[in-house]
Amino acid sequence: MIGRTERLGVALGDVMAEMAVRIWEPPNSTRSVLCLHGFAGTGQDFEMLAETLAATGTTVIAPDLIGRGKSSFLGRDTAYSLHAYMACLTVASRFQKAEAAHLGTSWGGLILLAWLSGSGWKSRGVVLNDVPLQSGPVVQGFRAALREESLQAFASFDAAAEHVIRTRSMGFLDDAARRRFAESRVMEVGGQWRMAYDPAVAADYGMEVAFSIHRMLTRAPAPVLMTYGDQSPYATDPDLPDLVATNPKLHLLRGLDDPHPPSLMKLGQVLQVSGWFNQCFAARPGPATGSGSAR
Repeated sequence: MIGRTERLGVALGDVMAEMAVRIWEPPNSTRSVLCLHGFAGTGQDFEMLAETLAATGTTVIAPDLIGRGKSSFLGRDTAYSLHAYMACLTVASRFQKAEAAHLGTSWGGLILLAWLSGSGWKSRGVVLNDVPLQSGPVVQGFRAALREESLQAFASFDAAAEHVIRTRSMGFLDDAARRRFAESRVMEVGGQWRMAYDPAVAADYGMEVAFSIHRMLTRAPAPVLMTYGDQSPYATDPDLPDLVATNPKLHLLRGLDDPHPPSLMKLGQVLQVSGWFNQCFAARPGPATGSGSAR
């Protein structure tokens, strides 16, 4: 089905930002999946998964977080705080249905986990797609590369699109899907084409903060599927097997046919993830896996 885009105001102190939220909403839907993109991604990244889930009656909500895609660019590194991202998710969650599940890719999975932990884990099931367990040199390396990329400029849309498709390993998409993906990832600024994320989000502010999600996951009361691509540097973390063994709610799926992170745009991946969510919705909810904010 064809999705729609809502534009919502997000109050961030004395600033009112605008956030674009892509929504695929089948008629009479009573369940939803809120999807959060990676650091330099957009909600468009979930188009193929959303179409499959919508066909089963599930609404998909995929915001462009501030500083990305079609949402406001604030231009100040300090404006992109964890508090600001929590506010964005709270606003986007108004579209959740009575039964709500969640997905976060890479950096987006970290933001999602923080929000779920702070809001009582009201989720029927969670997918963490290529999310690092902790900070370290690999994470810092990706951040440095994105900081450099945010300052690149291209003479044409085609040149910018070629860069995005090549660096994100999206050559497997058909022509129409490649163009939609590229259009969501680049923008025209002053006659040149740049990445569709604010260079301020990739500045040094907050980049050196150490983190670990071990404790949040060992205490997770909802089912959590942790997925990793066959080339993911996070998939070989030696702590992964022991972490999964500490909580029966945790499930590990490694070796997806993709680099870092898995695109969730290949048929096998789409079917695996949509099937997981369908199982979560079919299961009897436990006492700690509450429902979402139905509108």
